[in-house]
Amino acid sequence: MLSEEKGKSKIDKMDELSVAWNGGNPKVNLLGPGMADYGGDSNNFLECVPSYIHGIAALQAGNTWMMRECGKIWQSLNNTARAEELSELSESTFLALESLYVPGSGFFSAAYPNGSKIEVRSVVDFISVVGSVHASLDEKMAEEMVQWVKDELLVDGWLRALSLKDATAPDSDRADHGPMGAWDGWVGLTANSFGRLGDYKGALEMLRGAASVLDEGPYSQAHRVYANEELHVEEGTTRPRKGGDQASLAVCGGTIASAVIDTLFGFAEPPMMGPGEGEVWKGREEVLAALILERREVDRGFAGRLENVRWQGLVFDIESVVGEGLQIINLRE
Repeated sequence: MLSEEKGKSKIDKMDELSVAWNGGNPKVNLLGPGMADYGGDSNNFLECVPSYIHGIAALQAGNTWMMRECGKIWQSLNNTARAEELSELSESTFLALESLYVPGSGFFSAAYPNGSKIEVRSVVDFISVVGSVHASLDEKMAEEMVQWVKDELLVDGWLRALSLKDATAPDSDRADHGPMGAWDGWVGLTANSFGRLGDYKGALEMLRGAASVLDEGPYSQAHRVYANEELHVEEGTTRPRKGGDQASLAVCGGTIASAVIDTLFGFAEPPMMGPGEGEVWKGREEVLAALILERREVDRGFAGRLENVRWQGLVFDIESVVGEGLQIINLRE
């Protein structure tokens, strides 16, 4: 990670990328403290959501996350001064992100150079904000965000990437990022986000529902939610199917499998450092579970087992026990 390349270390390059929003990129302007303006061309973002331009919540969250992670690395290298600088900058981008939130709604706005804000009810902001800064969201805001997805985006067995209540919905009938369905990857990432915010029941129900489309074969680029007449008619909406303007052979459902592994079974970000040489784990499964399983004490709401998990030379099963949470069993060394 720290090897030299063209005169700069990798951490230097990571640092440059993390602060590119703050003047390092000549194509990016600032709308205010911590608020980057990425321009007015919607083709740079979600080309099927015309209002998704300029100051975007998803990118604000990404900037915040990159600086925080880069700061951790600098701190591990004993460069406390740079770590503190990045921490201060990341606070400014997070505050700018919070300013885009529509109070009480669960969704965000886009900030425009003229000072106006346009509401954008897209799953992309939900996934990006939760994935980047979920630990910094207050409880009320997190609850509102989850409830908004359930109220406006979830349909039986699938998801709308854009709410029917979004102002641009009549002009966007795409099945991947618009209101008439969702890119298959959004489904798994949304379930993962539910888990990050503590709603494992919602994640489980969503993943179980998504299995209903598999009678058509593997997950594809996107699944369209068909309605009998016009866009805003909910009655008569049929089950999600492949079709429309999407590539049926593009398998984009990897995030759904990932959500089962890292959200339902907690095997999300196990430490890179493995057991010490000669260390014996047999009989210490509970200690191992505390080390590598995310929120293992939280009930996932189902009984099941993920078998033959491999980590740092060990092989084991992860079991979900109703009313208890996760545990490691059948450890082989």
